[in-house]
Amino acid sequence: MSERSVPRSVIVLTGVLALAAAVIGLLATDFPLPSRGLGASPLLLVALVVAGVLPTVYTAGENGNTMDLFEAALTPAVLLLTGLGAVVLAAAAKLVSLLVLRMQPVKLAFNVAQWACVAAVASAVYHRFGNGSVRGLDMGVLAVAMAAGLVVNHLSVIEVVALASRRPFRAALDEFRPVMRHGWVIGSAVNLSFGLLFAALASSTPAAIPLVLVPLLTLFSANRSHAAVRADHVRLEGLQRATHELAAAVDPMEGFQAFLDIVRSHFECGEVELILLRDKTVQRSGDAAAPDSASFALAEVVAAVGAPVRMRAGQDSAFAQLVTAKGRRGCLAAPLKRGSEVVGVLATYDREGFDGFEEGETAVLEALAGEAASALARRDLLEQVISERARYIDIVARSFDGIFSVGPDGLVDSWNPAMEAITGRPADEMLGRTIAVLRPTGANGEVVTFERWMSDGALPATIRITTTAGADRWLGCSYSQPDARTSLVVTARDITRARELEQLKDDFVDIVSHELRTPLTTIRGFTQILEDGGLSEPERRESLGMIRKGVQRLDRLIVNLLEVSRIAPSSPATTVAVDVGAVCRRVVDEHRENNPNREIVLVADRPVFARGNETSLEQVVDNLVANALKYAPLGPVEVRVRYDGDSAEIAVRDEGPGIPRHEQQRIFERFERLDHATSRAGTGLGLYIARQLTMAMGGALSVESEEGKGATFVLRLVGEAPAVAGTDRHLKLVRDDLTA
Repeated sequence: MSERSVPRSVIVLTGVLALAAAVIGLLATDFPLPSRGLGASPLLLVALVVAGVLPTVYTAGENGNTMDLFEAALTPAVLLLTGLGAVVLAAAAKLVSLLVLRMQPVKLAFNVAQWACVAAVASAVYHRFGNGSVRGLDMGVLAVAMAAGLVVNHLSVIEVVALASRRPFRAALDEFRPVMRHGWVIGSAVNLSFGLLFAALASSTPAAIPLVLVPLLTLFSANRSHAAVRADHVRLEGLQRATHELAAAVDPMEGFQAFLDIVRSHFECGEVELILLRDKTVQRSGDAAAPDSASFALAEVVAAVGAPVRMRAGQDSAFAQLVTAKGRRGCLAAPLKRGSEVVGVLATYDREGFDGFEEGETAVLEALAGEAASALARRDLLEQVISERARYIDIVARSFDGIFSVGPDGLVDSWNPAMEAITGRPADEMLGRTIAVLRPTGANGEVVTFERWMSDGALPATIRITTTAGADRWLGCSYSQPDARTSLVVTARDITRARELEQLKDDFVDIVSHELRTPLTTIRGFTQILEDGGLSEPERRESLGMIRKGVQRLDRLIVNLLEVSRIAPSSPATTVAVDVGAVCRRVVDEHRENNPNREIVLVADRPVFARGNETSLEQVVDNLVANALKYAPLGPVEVRVRYDGDSAEIAVRDEGPGIPRHEQQRIFERFERLDHATSRAGTGLGLYIARQLTMAMGGALSVESEEGKGATFVLRLVGEAPAVAGTDRHLKLVRDDLTA
C-alpha cells in the first residue's frame, strides 16, 4: 500500500486509536507515577526497542504477520507503569524500533497509535482489578489485562486492512484466518508466558530488567533458527522430489507438471510458472492470474539480467511493475541456462511462510532451474534421437531392398515392407520366428541356418527362399558386422530376375550359336558339292534349293533378333485398313512353296479387313504358321480368316502334341520354348515377337490348346467394314501414285 493510495479512513482510524490511548491511559493513571516504575523506565524502553527490532515475518495469503516479543517486553511496563506511563513508553519504544526498521510513515503512525492503545487497554484492565504485585490472583489479572490488549491489537489490524482494501470487516477477517494459528494464537501464548516471567522478574528486582534481553535475544535466535531449519528442510525436500520427478520421466515435458506442483507445494507459493522462451510456451501450477504475454514479458527481464531476481509488487522498478501487472504480490524467478543462453525462466509467485531466508531459498530455486534446463537438454536430445530413428525407419521402410535383423537368439526382430513383398510374409508373422520358415538354401542346395549365425560363421552371399505362393526367389545378401550384444542385420536384394536373365542370356547364346551353325553347315556343304561339279540338273537345282532355304532361315533369324531389339509395346503403331485375307494368302503361298510336303489350308469365305499395320500383320501370321509347322511335323495346318462380331479374327490351327495349360502363358516370353521330342530347335522369339506386334496394333494374341489335341493360336484385331476399308485402300493407292 503506497502513501498516495492510503484511504482517509485509515488516517482517521490512526487518530482514533491515538486519542483512545491517551484518554484510556489518562483515566487509568494514578498520580504521582510509581517511583519504581519511573526508575525502571529506561531499562524497559531498551527492552521494548530490542524486542521491536527483532521481528520474524510470517506471510499467508495477502497478509503478513510480524512475530516478535514486543508484547512480552510490554507486560512488565503495564505492571510497573500503569496508565499514561505505559502508553508513553510503548509509543516511544515502537516509534524508535519502526524508525530503525525504516517503515513507511503512514504504517509507522498506525503501529505507534495501535500499540499505545494496546498499552492503554491493558493498563486500564490491570488498574481496575490488579494490586501491583505478581502474587496469587494478581498474576492472572495481569494475564487477562495483556490478553485484552492483544485482542485490541488484532482487531485494529483487521480493521485497518478492511479500510485500506475497502472491504467489509468480515472479508478481511477471513483473509487473516491462515495466520491466526501461527501468528496470533501460538505467538500470543508465547509472548504472554514470557511477559508474565519478565513481569515477575521486574517486580522483585527492577535492576534485573537488563537480563530480559538475554531471553529476548535467545528466543529471537531460536525462532529464526527454527524457521530457517524448517525452510531449508521443506525447500531441499522439494528439490529432491522435483529432481526425481524429472529424472523418472522418459519425456521431460510430461514430467514438468508434477515438477511444478512439487515446487509450488514446497515453496509454499500461490503459483509457479515454467516459461520456455524458445518454444513460446508456459506451463504452470496454480491458477493463472494474467495472460501468458505478461509471463513472457517478465521472463525477458529475467533473461536480460541472467541471474535470479526477487521483487515485490509496489517497488519502484520495471520488474515490480510486471509483477503488479500479473496481479501478484511478489515474485522470485531464476533463469534456465544452457551455457550462456537463457532458454527459459522458473518463477514462483506469492510465497507464504517466514521471511528472512531469501538467500537459501534463491539457491534452491536456482538449483531447480538448473535441473529444468538439464531436462530440456535431455528433451532436445530425445527429440533428436527420435527424429533420427524415424528417419532411419523411413529409409528402411522405403527401401526397395529387403532388410531384416536376427537377434542373438536366432529370432527375427525386424522385417521391412520390401521383405514382406519379396516373401509374401507380413512382419507380424515373422517377428519372433526364425528364417527357417522360408527354407533358405545356398547356391549348391545346402541348408542355411540363420538362427545359428553367431556360431556357424560366414553366411552365403546368395540364398534361395520359398515364398508363401510356393515360388522360389533368389536373394543376394550382405551382412552387418555384429557382436553378441547386437543383432545381425541382413540386406537382401531380389536377384531372381537377374539370374533368370543370366540364364536366358546363356540359353540365347547357345540357341543362336546352334541356329546359325545349322543353316551355315547346309550352305557350306551344298556349296562344296556345287563346286566339285558332276551333278545332274535335277541334283543341281535341289542343291540350290537347299542353299536358298538355309539363307532364308538365316534371314528369318536375323529379322527376329532385330525385331526383338526395337519392339516397344508402349508405343502403338500407326494403323490403317488392312486386307487380312490378302496378307494371309501371301504368307500361306510362301510356306507352301518352302514346305511342298506339308498341307497348309487357308479358309477365307469372304473379304475381311482390320485396323493394323500390313507389314507387322504379315510377320505375325508368318511366325504363327512357322511355329505350327515346327511343333506339328505331321498333319495339316489350317489358317482361318473371319469376322467375329466387331473383330477381325485369324486362327492358326495345328494337330501337334498341344501345349500344357501351365505353359500357355510362358511360351509368349522371350527365349521360351517347349521341349517336345518332335519339335525342331528354335530361338524362342517367334511367339514373343508376334504378341508384341499384335499389342502395338491394338489387338490380342492368345492360344487354345489341350495336350495331345493340337493348338489353335487366335489373333484378333479391330474389324473394319469392307466399304470403309475400300475407301482407305483407294486413298492409299492415290497417295502412292502421287508420291511416285
